[in-house]
Amino acid sequence: LLLFWILVIMASILFSFVIAAVFSKSTRATLVAMLMYFVGYFLTLAVDYQNGSPSALSAIGIHPVAAFSYGLQIIGNLEEKGVGLTGNTVLFADYPSGFMFQNVLGSLMFDCVIWGVLSWYLNRVVKGDYGRSLPVYFPFMLSYWCPGRAVPPPDGNENDEEKAEVPIEPVSEALKSRPNSVKIVGMTKQFGEKTAVDGLSLSMY
Repeated sequence: LLLFWILVIMASILFSFVIAAVFSKSTRATLVAMLMYFVGYFLTLAVDYQNGSPSALSAIGIHPVAAFSYGLQIIGNLEEKGVGLTGNTVLFADYPSGFMFQNVLGSLMFDCVIWGVLSWYLNRVVKGDYGRSLPVYFPFMLSYWCPGRAVPPPDGNENDEEKAEVPIEPVSEALKSRPNSVKIVGMTKQFGEKTAVDGLSLSMY
């Protein structure tokens, strides 16, 4: 039972992290999170855990509140039968669907993984008010996993204006014709696990 509550709390927090990563305004994120959170309960009303198909129950169990609700219903059913939730009744099911408390634990574990990975991904690709977002394909970039082995960009008079993702202050043609007095390319500064400067490129005349 302790494992059940730990998984419920973890899955709910990670589910909230995903919603928070999508919205930059805290008020809007809170409202949407509350609505999405209670949607899980109404999903359990659409598919009953005693008569529903295993595939439908597993799909609805992706929502942490739905898995939590199914778990409470199974615990209540076991209490009504006078056996309660024990190590022997985790695999107990006397209804057509065959849905057991073990399936609830499996759904919650899966929720922790899927919502945790999705939260990690969205927090890096969704652009917020501050900082710089990563490209959607960043998990396949060697520079993300091994920043120390990242290949620095080549020196030379490359045209930085072709890089649309880099903000550039416009200058006159006369100023562009002059050599750069200071040129910083791909500067990174870290303090432990905290990255203070991430790939800064700067040209000063």
